Amino acid sequence: MTVAAGFIARIRECVKYVRSSQGRQEKFESALLQMKLPIRYVSIDVDNRWNSTYLMLKSAIELRQGFMRLADLDNSFKCLPNSEEWEQGIVICKCLEVFYDITKKFSGVKYPTTNMYFLSVFQINFNIQTWERSTHSYIREMAKEMRKKFDKYWSTSNLLMSIGMVLDPRYKARLVEFTYKKLYGEMLCRSKMEVFREELDTLFSAYESSSGFVPDYFINSSTSRTQSSNHENTQAPSKYEIQLEFKEYMMQDCVVDIHKSELQKYLDEPLLEEASESTFSDGGRVLTTHRSSLAPEAVQALLCLNDWLPDLIDDDNEQA
Repeated sequence: MTVAAGFIARIRECVKYVRSSQGRQEKFESALLQMKLPIRYVSIDVDNRWNSTYLMLKSAIELRQGFMRLADLDNSFKCLPNSEEWEQGIVICKCLEVFYDITKKFSGVKYPTTNMYFLSVFQINFNIQTWERSTHSYIREMAKEMRKKFDKYWSTSNLLMSIGMVLDPRYKARLVEFTYKKLYGEMLCRSKMEVFREELDTLFSAYESSSGFVPDYFINSSTSRTQSSNHENTQAPSKYEIQLEFKEYMMQDCVVDIHKSELQKYLDEPLLEEASESTFSDGGRVLTTHRSSLAPEAVQALLCLNDWLPDLIDDDNEQA
């Protein structure tokens, strides 16, 4: 937030001015009434907490017509941002909104499974790539600082999360390969996938040697070697566009190879069908009144059941 601070300083000053006294708050409410805007408090942020800065920007931007009217009503109000400063605040707010929405998925009322976590981190990474190509210098500078912190985390966790995706029979390695190609391009994706498959084989070999048992669901046929879509985009596609692209990617032809390990056969067998939009959505994961009183083990069981048997569950009629 240090990079963004200078570009949102005037908006921050507006909020502090209005919240500094009861009299100023009443004048602001009068301005809102005159502009037929809802009367509500604008949030004061904490400089080093990006989520509070997002909420401050969001509330101030929604009521900016009220601030403009306040400048006419209050001669002491001298910190009204100009149109360029408002635009900078809007752009920064949209960037922070990506983090805010994804953070909500990991909050105390939503419990995403590993596949949701992997996809959310992918979306953050993909957005940072887009911001690094922004026409706004301050967004590029923000993205540069984000990249330093993100890469440190991603380098130590992406392999573990990728392996976790394999255990979901709807996606397996196909979604991992799809996201790698979106992030790294065709050439680098190949080397990344080689490392991924080597680690996966090592893990499975350790499992075989320790258990001496290969579950039936690892034994099947059919495979998936795919060609990628064009990686070179100047703008991040919408969630809907990514859904369509992933759906097309998943429908590509398969080739059978009988000389495969049980792990490879599992990875290459046909995926379980699923509506493609649910891949990039966390819908249905909000805890209901009944679920909120359940033990953690029961909540986890319900979420897994909803993932694996969606057609057998009616959330609206679910009994605790």
